[in-house]
Amino acid sequence: MKLHTLLLRLLPLLLLSSIGLAAGAGAEDSAGAASAIDISKVSFLIHPVCWDLALAEGGRVRPDFRYQSFTYRGGAWYDEQEFYEILEWERRVNRKQKEYIRAMGPDEALIIYPIGNRPAMQALEKAGKEQLGRRCLIIRSESPSANHKVDYRQLLPDAVKVELLDDLLEAVRHNSDTWNAQALEVIFYNRMIALEIERGFRERQLRVDPKTVEAVAFGEGFEQCATTWKAMVGGYLGWSRPIEIDYNLSVSGMPLLRGARLKERVAVGEEVRMFLWEMEDGRPMAWFVRTRGSLAQAQLFVSLPFDLKKFKLFDEFGTQLWPDPVRETQHLGGVHWWWMGSANDSPLRMDFTGPMKVPVSVGLRQLPTDRNIFIVSGGIPFDEFRRALLQSPIGPAPSR
Repeated sequence: MKLHTLLLRLLPLLLLSSIGLAAGAGAEDSAGAASAIDISKVSFLIHPVCWDLALAEGGRVRPDFRYQSFTYRGGAWYDEQEFYEILEWERRVNRKQKEYIRAMGPDEALIIYPIGNRPAMQALEKAGKEQLGRRCLIIRSESPSANHKVDYRQLLPDAVKVELLDDLLEAVRHNSDTWNAQALEVIFYNRMIALEIERGFRERQLRVDPKTVEAVAFGEGFEQCATTWKAMVGGYLGWSRPIEIDYNLSVSGMPLLRGARLKERVAVGEEVRMFLWEMEDGRPMAWFVRTRGSLAQAQLFVSLPFDLKKFKLFDEFGTQLWPDPVRETQHLGGVHWWWMGSANDSPLRMDFTGPMKVPVSVGLRQLPTDRNIFIVSGGIPFDEFRRALLQSPIGPAPSR
């Protein structure tokens, strides 16, 4: 998106005067005269019943969902067996989420991002409210693309509008204009969520120490919404510690994850996490993700230490990206690059003298390279695979 186009899109947001968050205007303190509660841990339950939403009367999958999934996956269907396997996974996880809620301590709070209003979603909301009382906050804001009836531009205080403009100008300053307009929704909705959390905690007299509060997110999809819709929230709330992701309380439509067993979540520095699974056939698989991000940050890449024949790369739809028989080469600035399709759109980077570089996901939808790429061993034993990846350099791709 060009800078002038970006600013034109943003001007209505900045010029409208603030009327405050409508949902909170005039709201009384729902906690009344109750004493304040110090919260040491916050859990985010994000979109937990996505597959249940696809059911029609009689418990069968709706035909329109099959078409939507076909379009979303670029022409790949979820067949009925696949769908019902994921639905059963979701139901198992929903039971685990209720167990998690029942086990939460008196100094913990739960933030639920609901999706739909089916009985499965209502049951989770009920479990949170009954177990936690005012320590359960249900987000009622919706992303702008999901709700066209509300003019969200009027819901932001003036100071927040200026803050968002600063964020966007920093993104353009550091990353030029080579980024995706979808990031506008991510930054806007993450800010809306943070404002709703701040207001909700204040009304309920829930206090957190921003320097020490622990946070974890889980839900659906594990590598999609559960990552995207918390990526900037902690930063906007001023929390020092990142919001971690819990795979065992999450669900994914990524085919290779169905049946895979999580072995480990490894901290790689302060903000990068490596998830390691053992697939059904015994092969190890890895995924790198940032715990948080901002639009001004450069995309990070992991330099794979393996011979090109010793691993395979898959995207979040299960499509194999590497090895790919269709490759092109081009000489750019003295460096030979290989890519699949467009050089700007491919998440993979490789030159003739160096290793394949795989993006570290962050979920901001900002750059074409912000993709979920899963690394699968091509015969390397698990311990060797893990050790080599932990020693792999992580940093921005070189300029071309």
